[in-house]
Amino acid sequence: MNILLRILLFSVILPIVFCKPCMEARLEVQQNNHIGVFIPRCDEVNADLYKPLQCHGSTGYCWCVHYETGEQKGEQFLLWELDPKIDLLTYC
Repeated sequence: MNILLRILLFSVILPIVFCKPCMEARLEVQQNNHIGVFIPRCDEVNADLYKPLQCHGSTGYCWCVHYETGEQKGEQFLLWELDPKIDLLTYC
């Protein structure tokens, strides 16, 4: 991914999306109909909460988030760079 796009995505777009209930953030992004935009993954039981592991479908990058705020915790990574023995359900 080119550096300018990464800067825009992770310094402008993601902070706008997060820090609100997950489903609200998800619907807001989906209504804009932009191709390649990150769409948050919400908890199946409580749609206001974020799934702890979020991945960008277009770039392949993933990151852990706080389940209530959606704020990123730690560094981003590519799923295929992780040890295959890692349980992704408990990774974050």
